[in-house]
Amino acid sequence: MVAAFSVMSSNQMSILYQKSHDTLAEHPMFEAAYNELEINIPFFLRLMEAIIGNSGNKRATIVMIYSMILNSRNNKVSAIQRVITTLAVRCHADNMLLSRLNKLHITMSVVSKGNIITEWGDNYGKRLKKSIADGNDGKLNGDNVDIFVTTNDIRMTNRSKDYHFFATDFTPLKVTPEDFMKNEYLVTYLENERDPNITQEGLCQMQVYLKTILNFW
Repeated sequence: MVAAFSVMSSNQMSILYQKSHDTLAEHPMFEAAYNELEINIPFFLRLMEAIIGNSGNKRATIVMIYSMILNSRNNKVSAIQRVITTLAVRCHADNMLLSRLNKLHITMSVVSKGNIITEWGDNYGKRLKKSIADGNDGKLNGDNVDIFVTTNDIRMTNRSKDYHFFATDFTPLKVTPEDFMKNEYLVTYLENERDPNITQEGLCQMQVYLKTILNFW
């Protein structure tokens, strides 16, 4: 069994070597890791199934233990740790907590956290540009974030600082032109409210008016 873990952690055989953002976001990683374990180290899987209780999600617990073992042998086997780190950051976990969880091979290191955030941001930017280029409508939101950090140890090289950021996000529109043809409520509403003598241009203006109200309401 030890030899099997050595092989899975050293020869890039494991699905947990995956680092692609698209793969981690869209691929059922826990299920894939469970199937991998069942094929390659079935004895360990049966042992875990016998030892672990039935409370909670047993399969996810087994995969978590499996990923921790592989990560402890090779920190590049980190797909599950990347997922957990992303969730931890989303829930505002601080660096001290991440450092402690990293020592247990549950999350990535604090330095890796910064790299993951940067990578996700770059990937989000690329997907956003592609979505807009494909014709998907939406609105960009932005606001200033001003932070003043005070220090108790004031020196020439260590003073209180002002930080100024501009946070942005993209919100897809709730209503698209396609909805005026497929959404039963909108189709019915237009049929009941429209003037029988309205021109095609007037109908388009009415759709734009409704879309603006519904999307920014």
